[in-house]
Amino acid sequence: MLNKNYSNYSASILITNPSEAWSKYDWYAILLLFLLTLAYFHKVVIPFDTSILSDQNTDTRYQLFYWRYFGFDTLAKGTLPLWNPYIYSGSPFVGGIQSALFYPLNLIFLLFPINVAINYSIILHVFLSGVFTYLYMKYLRFSGAERQGASPLKSREAGGLSRTSCIISAIIFMFCAPQIFHVYPGHLPNLCTMIWLPLILLFSELFIRTRNLLYALAGGVAVACNILAGHPQYFFYTAIAVSLYFIVRILQEFAGHKNGRWAGYSFAGIFVIYTTGALLSSIQLLPAFEMVKHSTRQTLTYEWVGQFSFLPENFITLFIPDFFGDLFNAPYWGRCYLWEMSLYLGIPSLMLCSIAAFNFKSKYTRIFLIIALITTILALGKFIPIFKVLYAVVPGFNMFRGNSKFIFIVAFSLSVLAGFGMEYLQNVFSMKKQTKFLLIIAIGIVAAISMFFIIFFLFNAGFGAWHAIILKIYSWGDRYTTLPGLNNANFLQTTFAVARKSAIKVIILAILSLLIVGLWINGRFNKKVLIPLTIALLFGDLWMFGNRYMVTFDLQDCFWNKEVTDVLKKDPRPSRITTIGHFELNQGMAHYIANIGGYDANVIKEYSEFVNLLSGKPIEQPNIVMEVSNISKLTNLLNVKYLLLPSNARINHPGFTLLYNDAKYAIFENTHALPRAFIVRKAKELHGRDAIFKELSGDEFQPEEYIIVEEPLPPVRTAGLQNIRNEPLPEILEYTPNSVTIKASLAEDGYLVLGDTYYPGWNAYVDGRRSRIYKTDYVIRSVFLEKGEHIVRFLYEPKSFVIGMIISLSAFILIIPSCIYLAVYRKDPKLA
Repeated sequence: MLNKNYSNYSASILITNPSEAWSKYDWYAILLLFLLTLAYFHKVVIPFDTSILSDQNTDTRYQLFYWRYFGFDTLAKGTLPLWNPYIYSGSPFVGGIQSALFYPLNLIFLLFPINVAINYSIILHVFLSGVFTYLYMKYLRFSGAERQGASPLKSREAGGLSRTSCIISAIIFMFCAPQIFHVYPGHLPNLCTMIWLPLILLFSELFIRTRNLLYALAGGVAVACNILAGHPQYFFYTAIAVSLYFIVRILQEFAGHKNGRWAGYSFAGIFVIYTTGALLSSIQLLPAFEMVKHSTRQTLTYEWVGQFSFLPENFITLFIPDFFGDLFNAPYWGRCYLWEMSLYLGIPSLMLCSIAAFNFKSKYTRIFLIIALITTILALGKFIPIFKVLYAVVPGFNMFRGNSKFIFIVAFSLSVLAGFGMEYLQNVFSMKKQTKFLLIIAIGIVAAISMFFIIFFLFNAGFGAWHAIILKIYSWGDRYTTLPGLNNANFLQTTFAVARKSAIKVIILAILSLLIVGLWINGRFNKKVLIPLTIALLFGDLWMFGNRYMVTFDLQDCFWNKEVTDVLKKDPRPSRITTIGHFELNQGMAHYIANIGGYDANVIKEYSEFVNLLSGKPIEQPNIVMEVSNISKLTNLLNVKYLLLPSNARINHPGFTLLYNDAKYAIFENTHALPRAFIVRKAKELHGRDAIFKELSGDEFQPEEYIIVEEPLPPVRTAGLQNIRNEPLPEILEYTPNSVTIKASLAEDGYLVLGDTYYPGWNAYVDGRRSRIYKTDYVIRSVFLEKGEHIVRFLYEPKSFVIGMIISLSAFILIIPSCIYLAVYRKDPKLA
């Protein structure tokens, strides 16, 4: 008999179509999610051409394509690329965690052509985000069976959620703006990382309820995938959400039975989960920690970290997603980037969330209301006073900018709440008086909002204020895109028309949502019709919002034409180029052509400072989008032989020769560039960055004459300069991502200088014997050589990777039998 105390209405009395725990109907639900995913990405499901999902002017085209291409193309050739020699004059590749070489689901890049692999990776992860959400929601049905000691995935407890509710939550999380919008800019690591939140929560919940260590270990595997997926910021934010979940859930359970020992054991679960995840992913984590230690992220300022905080005015995107423009019919005129600042989950979704918040009185409702509130506050970043405290005190908050990324947790929390709201509607027949009153209130609110939108947009009453609104928001700064004249009448009319169209959609969707809710409350309409209508309205809303952003560009745009690469590779000796514009910074990776600049989330601190020095920029400014246009003796030192410039560029200097010119590019040769490897006989010892930079920027410094080091060097014994006049240049015999082999014939003692970035983990072997590498000219390497002929090998052998690999393999070997043992023990303790 149902509880008549409606104020204490809880999940335990919501019984909808009771059935077994997992049946063919659950597989049908998963199939539905799969079919919806295929429909959403129908343009690229069958690879008829070489299209790649995302806009051609965003991050897939700028950087992520080249990471995947270089990493997995090199891996397919039998080499694990620990080092990337093609950007920043050399940089750790595995240490740059977004390489994601060890992420299991990235095996797809070894199976398909690069364009197909990118598309299928996006499709797969969007689909899995729905599956994991469905599983989490599905589990919430099994608390009673779990208390009896049965496996919650093989039992059924009448207090669980219906499949419809699970599907609703899954669809919302799959296609909401904080997730699906990242397809447009091609944020592959973002999409790969955020999907693991619901699965980690699933195993966390299983552990809290059963105290079965098997679930903690399974949660650790999910955490390892979360780490290996390649976006440390999303991993960090996921860990915060999981910690909040653990704290609230354990406090809830402790309030029920006051068992401190149980609470302590449960708190140990999060330690086991994240320790297991860290151990399994050590092969990636340890090199990443080493990279962070030596990168610009060790000294990020509060102002830099505060960039891309969620903008308070952008909460309006919850209701009107195109208020600030839609990128197609009108440019985005808000601050920062639209794909980082949109919170749209759909109008039916918000209505279901509201129903859950006010009517579905369960402990899970309270958990996700708390998580949604806290992560919303954290997403505001610099706009809240507490962020300064977090930046100064809490490790992690001082390492990332873009606190707006917290909104994906907000979106997941609201997706779960919407599922609870759907569950309430399916059982609302028992509470008609209360819900009819709430429906009347909802109708009144929607009517008031609709009237405001009609007056403001349809009758053009708001057009007079539109210009003032744009000017005010523009004056607040945080802009990264260029707008046409803000006084341009066409710009004002276009942006207002787009916002008006979006507002009209909101009104229509709100009316349709109210109609669906009313039919549920009425209780007389056939549920077999209402369920597909509800799902269709929800999915249709999210389709209209997001599917237009599933744009593509052509694979060939990521490559230079053969004429360009022939010129840049005409000299068989290693050399570097410099380029102007985001597109070309990483493009050399696709052709194995090295660039002095690059575009990556991490850059070695000393190298960033060095390039800032030669570019005339503030030394401490993180230079992750590194374009080098100033050619000097310092760029000559780094072997910059070619300049790839726009076709209309002209250089009137005797040191530069025009080699190639077409409609797009002009290629110049720098005749003053030093070779990649050369010999010097003199050295100057200096200490401290300022002293070294003063020397490097002085007129007296000639990189081919002497080197600057920070420690004593072996003395060079020479009989006279006449012996070295006919000395051949060092010959590079082999140049691979992880090794460089050089043949050097010295008439007298000297220092072999290699114009590659200095970094821990590189070892030098002179004629097979280990030799010391000296940090030279602040950023490159050198070794001392005695008179004679030598074979010098530079090998990248980072201890961080070796130790991490041993830890990961050991953890993997230990966890498999542990899981088998725990699974057997749980099934039948007598067999243990």
